[in-house]
Amino acid sequence: MLRTKPIKLAIAHVNDTHSHFEPTPISLAIPCLEDRVYANVGGFARVSSVVKKFREETKASSDGFLFLHAGDCFQGTLYYSLFKGEANAVLLNQLAPDAMALGNHELDLGNAAVSKFLDQIEFPLLAGNWDVSQECEGKAHPVKGKVNLLPYNPENQAADVLIKDFGDQKVAIFSVALDKMADIAMPDADTPFINAKQTIIDTIATSTKRIRPLISSC
Repeated sequence: MLRTKPIKLAIAHVNDTHSHFEPTPISLAIPCLEDRVYANVGGFARVSSVVKKFREETKASSDGFLFLHAGDCFQGTLYYSLFKGEANAVLLNQLAPDAMALGNHELDLGNAAVSKFLDQIEFPLLAGNWDVSQECEGKAHPVKGKVNLLPYNPENQAADVLIKDFGDQKVAIFSVALDKMADIAMPDADTPFINAKQTIIDTIATSTKRIRPLISSC
């Protein structure tokens, strides 16, 4: 029987950032005030500050820290309209997440945009039920073989996992996306999405023999 000691992780997580790199102005109506209150919220500078603060605050109370992006960084503002995924890659590299999950909006323009994004990012992109193993040869911008992509592994019928060491403990991180991705986005026809539920079951079964799994889904 596999025996592991408890592990306590501090996790910071964002998702659906949709190219909102700058703060977003909002207005609030407060019942006790006649005038509305105007403020700026969000933005990558604030995200960076909060993550750094949380990382420091949890050092003494946890065995390790993870910062994860659960997907959908594409679309949303003129930064994406003008630069596609390039601006996202540059600024996400500055945030330095441990990993990011593939979201449906990453595939709004097909595989090519993801391929270019993978060439620029400095962190893993998790896509555990995306089978790219049969992607056609000769594409200008393929995703198959990209070192930063952890896709579906047809040999063991499970997701490729990211292994993180925390002391003498290992944690496996993987992600699954909507398996009916072709209904809401534009993945290339030769890179289908495998059943998400079954991928999770199979990945846990193959991973727990030696590591403790941490599941991320979007």
